[in-house]
Amino acid sequence: MHIPDGYLGPTTCVAGFAAMAPVWAIASHQVKKTLQSRQVPLLAIGAAFSFVIMMFNIPIPGGTTGHAVGAVLVAILLGPWAACIAVSVALVIQALLFGDGGITAIGANCFNMAFAMPFAGYAVYRTISVGSSATSIRRVIGAGVAGYVGILVSALFTGIELGLQPLLHHTTTGHALYCPYGLRVAVTTMVGEHLLLFGWIELAVTALVVKYLQRQDPSLLHPSAKVVSAGSTRTRLWIGVAVLAILSPLGLVLPALLNADSAWGEWSTEQIHTMLGYIPAGMDRLSSVWHSPMPDYAPVQAAGSMHLSLAYILSACIGIVVCVAGVFVIGRLLSGEDGRGSRTNTSGFIERTLLGVVSLLKDTVSNDQIASRRGLLQRCDPRIKALSIALLLTCALLSRSLAALAAIYAVCVALALLSSITAGFFLKRTLLFIPLFSLLIVVPALFNVITPGDPVVSITGGLSITRQGIDSAAIFLLRVLASVSLAVLLVLTTRHHALLKVLRMFRVPRVFVMTMGMTYRYVYLLLDIIQNTFTAIRSRVGFIASTRTGRRVVASNMAGLWVRSYRMHTQVYDAMLSRGYTGEPKVLDTFRVKATDLVILACALLSLMGTLWQNHFSR
Repeated sequence: MHIPDGYLGPTTCVAGFAAMAPVWAIASHQVKKTLQSRQVPLLAIGAAFSFVIMMFNIPIPGGTTGHAVGAVLVAILLGPWAACIAVSVALVIQALLFGDGGITAIGANCFNMAFAMPFAGYAVYRTISVGSSATSIRRVIGAGVAGYVGILVSALFTGIELGLQPLLHHTTTGHALYCPYGLRVAVTTMVGEHLLLFGWIELAVTALVVKYLQRQDPSLLHPSAKVVSAGSTRTRLWIGVAVLAILSPLGLVLPALLNADSAWGEWSTEQIHTMLGYIPAGMDRLSSVWHSPMPDYAPVQAAGSMHLSLAYILSACIGIVVCVAGVFVIGRLLSGEDGRGSRTNTSGFIERTLLGVVSLLKDTVSNDQIASRRGLLQRCDPRIKALSIALLLTCALLSRSLAALAAIYAVCVALALLSSITAGFFLKRTLLFIPLFSLLIVVPALFNVITPGDPVVSITGGLSITRQGIDSAAIFLLRVLASVSLAVLLVLTTRHHALLKVLRMFRVPRVFVMTMGMTYRYVYLLLDIIQNTFTAIRSRVGFIASTRTGRRVVASNMAGLWVRSYRMHTQVYDAMLSRGYTGEPKVLDTFRVKATDLVILACALLSLMGTLWQNHFSR
């Protein structure tokens, strides 16, 4: 069921990671709320069990092979969110160390086996076993059916992902670029194999382990139990994982005895060439993108210094150790407990974070203090300043030269310093959010898959970073950075009412200007209320040890804040009307154009003309 490199196109690979990113984030949050430090060994056992059980390839005589996953069993013991983390760790280690599943398909593999499978199986288990005791036979039946349904759901998603590739990626002659089999073949084969054979194996494994735990430690199966398994039970479970590691060579012997090929959808490029007469171009390019240090669980096979079965056992032991180490690190971080099992107090961090965010928003919204300083841009006529910055912004958007964009950004930094804005304050507001996200967006453009050209850094499998990719990424990043810096300069050095007046002079519709003015005043007042409310809660309630109590306090104050906000908007608007507000922004200062303003405008015009001239002669 592992999807190797080259079987999924870039669209599906990116979609897999995009789908799993919020799942991993939510799983970490959920596990952090419920996981105790003493339960981390059980989570590690679950990851190790899932890793080892997937090494047992069960053959269909004369056909292909498949394996159990164990994700539903981990979900039954620790919940589906913990199972998501444990199985994800096992899948990532399999892909990186042993080449079982591709690194480009980690997102899709985790979605199929670490998300869809445990959640679907756990829902079936809870439905069947609801209201039963921990030792009830319904628990065993529910676990078996859950394992069967879970692996079928995982196989269905795998078949859909593979079957979509010929539709999404193909040549003009109709040859598939990645997986060559369509939906009818892929879905039918994947679901059929697991429906007839591999699902029953998952059923037997899950049911037998649950039956064993009923005899040894039924508290593990109690839906609301906070009891952690005894040391003797954990020892027996570790012994069981060790026995599975010793027996893991059966995953090699049985397929060889029954003359079974690789699992369906996990063929090598040589097998694909034999089957189709050609190798899909995308598959050929991505199949060697990552060379695992221990391919096919046989680290010394090529050297011939160890029997293949012993190499397989060694790989199992290495994988178990790495899985356990990874899960222990993640578990300790998520459990939020110290080494003695006591949960650490994070309330100070939460308070500082909340107050810091509110303070940052207030500083961002309220910039009149900076705008009132005696700097270069503060003394400029707001109309000329806005027009000059608009011209420079046009230069940044049109320029295709790294040197020109770097010069524009350098001018922005120099203007900030000449306008009495500290470098740290300015850089924090221009480098903190938008350019960093832009950097994440342009990273794929560095590689020859997206931007062909002259290779600068060569990576495995024909993948390389090109000079053209570096140039395009740098231009995009500098363009965004310069644009954001110019906008920040205009906002920080212009009083709010003056900026609204300039917008009206530039024929911006009055309804937009009026909305901006109301929003500015209202948001600042709202942030002030939030900060004062939080201070009042701390002074009356103090430390909130219970998460449930904290949620109740926050919910009640949110309701009160909403009522106050609803009443306040009328008061704010009435106060503005009483001071002569008519929908048009008014300023007491008179706009006057000075010689400095004309020089700045002339420089901006020359910059735009130079950009247009450079673009014309660089074609």
